[in-house]
Amino acid sequence: MSLATWLTLLSAWIVAVASPGPDFLAVMRTSATSGRHKGLFVAAGVTTGIALWVVLALTGLAVVFAQYEAAYKVVRYLGAAFLIGYGLRILWSLRRSSNNDDGETPAANAAAASAPLATRSVWKAYRIGLVTNVANPKALVFFGALLASIVPHGSPLLAQLEVFATIVGVAFAWFASLAWIASGERVANGYRRAARRIDGAVGGVFTVIGVSLAAKA
Repeated sequence: MSLATWLTLLSAWIVAVASPGPDFLAVMRTSATSGRHKGLFVAAGVTTGIALWVVLALTGLAVVFAQYEAAYKVVRYLGAAFLIGYGLRILWSLRRSSNNDDGETPAANAAAASAPLATRSVWKAYRIGLVTNVANPKALVFFGALLASIVPHGSPLLAQLEVFATIVGVAFAWFASLAWIASGERVANGYRRAARRIDGAVGGVFTVIGVSLAAKA
């Protein structure tokens, strides 16, 4: 792969991966509530999902998948169900915290709202990242379109490995950086002060995205 082609891939992917979405929210929220270690596992899960989409695109399965609309809809409905469920779970934790409010300070209530995430194992954090990413099958269409001109069918294995390494490496670097920043004392303290509003917004966003996926399917 020529340098110009690689730079085209790199620039396009940086713009795409840096765009805020469910992956961004999952990494940021987990890092702020549960610490850097679990945030990095969410980042690893998201990156694993991206790696799976890239492999499917490189092997030509993106085209096959697109031709079977029923299969695409099934994956899309499953992804929508997860996103809606995750969003509603966040909102429900806030509601439970409000119902159990016995005069505690706002900081204590914020801690209670984030408790479900704080008690999760690192592997559950990894699963959150993985499922959040694979919940949206539009990623396969994106990678299929992006890679069609960069590594067309029949390209050398080395070129495909370069593409894979670039996309996966940039993705993990970006989401790991988010986890590092969000778990910092200043950001984490800011989150705790506004935990209810932030969690309400995050839960709402996940729910709306899930409903949108289901409606479009």
